[in-house]
Formats: sequence, structure tokens, C-alpha cells
Amino acid sequence: FYPRAFATLATVEILTAFRHHTEVRLSKQELVDCSSQHFDPSYHNQGCTLGYPNDAYRYVQQHGVYEEAFYAYRGLGNERCYSGSIGSRHPKYHVDGYYRLGNWAQDGTIMNVLHGTAPGVVVIHGTSDVFKHYRGGIMRNLLPGSNTVNHVVALIGWGTEGGVDYWIIGTAGDKVGADGNNGETVVLLLTQKIFTKYSGWGEHGYARIERHHNLVGLNNWFSYPIMR
Repeated sequence: FYPRAFATLATVEILTAFRHHTEVRLSKQELVDCSSQHFDPSYHNQGCTLGYPNDAYRYVQQHGVYEEAFYAYRGLGNERCYSGSIGSRHPKYHVDGYYRLGNWAQDGTIMNVLHGTAPGVVVIHGTSDVFKHYRGGIMRNLLPGSNTVNHVVALIGWGTEGGVDYWIIGTAGDKVGADGNNGETVVLLLTQKIFTKYSGWGEHGYARIERHHNLVGLNNWFSYPIMR
């Protein structure tokens, strides 16, 4: 569930920065602990082993999330939820809702959301050797239309290079500085930050995947947070 927690909260952090001009690092550990079916049967998440972005967004909407400084990352799953013991001493960050586009969402529909509303998360086929060992460039012809879902990433923007249109995805986690409008690239991180978990993976923690062909099933499951 940790990739889902990192990716989901990265989109909330980006949206918080845009809406409220506040940069925060939210607690992934709280999301893993407290939105687990082990703790609350209304969720389907299974600690570190399995998780669903919409369940994660639902938790953030209903309960809010503390900053990581107050609910530290331990890298453990199926622990008890410590949120109640922190109390009201520190603020919690909420979303007002979330939405999932239908299967095989059109590129233009996703782009409209990214441009006008928020970054989102996509559930993709992310276990191929090409994806796992990606070092840079635009991934092309990789598993078009795949219905296998086993990894979650943040979808943060799009661009064009050498006549090839592409998406930009991030693995989500720690922040690193980046140019938010590089050439023809449209990176919709209004804080001029990229949230990355593995800085050694891909292009400083993010990747480019060709658009228009639903590669790795990227168009199949796009969800995004709503914050007013």
C-alpha cells in the first residue's frame, strides 16, 4: 500500500500548496495504519500489501491527515492507528472529495482535470522490466491497453518532445526542486516541486510515457482529489 499512500498524499500536498499556499509533508504512515481494513472494516486497504486510492482519498476527506512530523513514517504495516492519541494539538489536512474518471478515459478529459482541477493518481501495470529499470527518455509501445493493475503513481502533467506526446508521472514522496515549465513540457505542479520517492529511478524520480495509446493502462483508472 505504500506506493498508493505516497502517490495519493503527493496529490493532496500539491493541491494544498496551490489552494492554500502552504507546503506540507503529510503522514503516509497514518494513511497506511488508519485506512487499513485491519483497523476499520469499512476500508479495503490491507496495510503494506494492498491498497486503493479512493479508499485513501475517502480517509483524507472524512478524517484528515496529520503532518509527518507528528505521525512519523515507520515503514510498517498492520500497526494500530495512533491518530486518536495525537488529538487536537496539531492540525489535520482534508480534501472536500474525490472523483474517479471512467475506464479508458480520453486523454483530453484527463488533461482538462490536470489543467483546471488537480493532479491525480493512476493505477497501472508497473512491474515490467522496462518500467522497473527505466532510466530516462519517453517510454513507447509499453503494454498498450493493459488491464493488469499492480502499481500506483501520481500523474502530474504532459508534454511533447521530438513530435512525441507524453505523460509525466511521479513516484511520489520526497520533494526535489524542478523547473515547472521546461520547453514544451507542461508540468502542472504549481509549487514548482516534484514529489519523488526514488530519486535514483527514472528522470530524477519521474518518468515520461507516450500518450494516446493507454500504455501500461494509464487511462483506465484516474482518480483525483477535490479541494475548495
